Amino acid sequence: HSGAGRCVAFSPDGKMLASAGDDGAVLLFDLPEGSLRARWAKVHRKSIRGLAFLPAGDQLITVGNDKQLKVSDLAAGKVALTLPELPNEPRELVLSPDGKLMALADTKRVTLWQLADRAMLRPCEGEVKAVNHLAFSPDGRRLACSSGSWDSTVPTDVIVWDTATGARVHTLRGHKAATTGLAFSPDGKTLASGSNDMTIRLWSIAP
Repeated sequence: HSGAGRCVAFSPDGKMLASAGDDGAVLLFDLPEGSLRARWAKVHRKSIRGLAFLPAGDQLITVGNDKQLKVSDLAAGKVALTLPELPNEPRELVLSPDGKLMALADTKRVTLWQLADRAMLRPCEGEVKAVNHLAFSPDGRRLACSSGSWDSTVPTDVIVWDTATGARVHTLRGHKAATTGLAFSPDGKTLASGSNDMTIRLWSIAP
């Protein structure tokens, strides 16, 4: 990349790695050799903030600061679909473990999308600013969000939503600085959050 790298993703079969960054390009690497398979220049006009392989492994979905959400075809080596322009600049994109849902965070909210028809299902309850990371629970029933600005002017909450309804089910408070990383336990009952306050917290979120 000619600029900072922002995101990486493994293909479903683990045979490829994709990376994207501030140069708007997507790079594809063959694994385990690590050899460069392809470089798609200017997939987005601005920094790419999120990317993921679609479940079949033959397409990539990317979102960039140009407010574009795009699907690129690996065989053709080019963008196959560009969705209508997003209202706000994106911050993060993740897929559910079963590959049916996509969560997309922008500067004001988090939304859930149906991947099959590339359509937004519903917004998650409440305005959320300064999103740093999103994570689905292993069963896909919960979506967690870490937030907080580097100057501490935006709350450092960890928020958990019900993906079936978009309702907020937990607001986890306790970190003293921006929360930057999230991970669910394999059984989905515990959520770990990391923060710039130099702590990691474990939260019980069992129904």
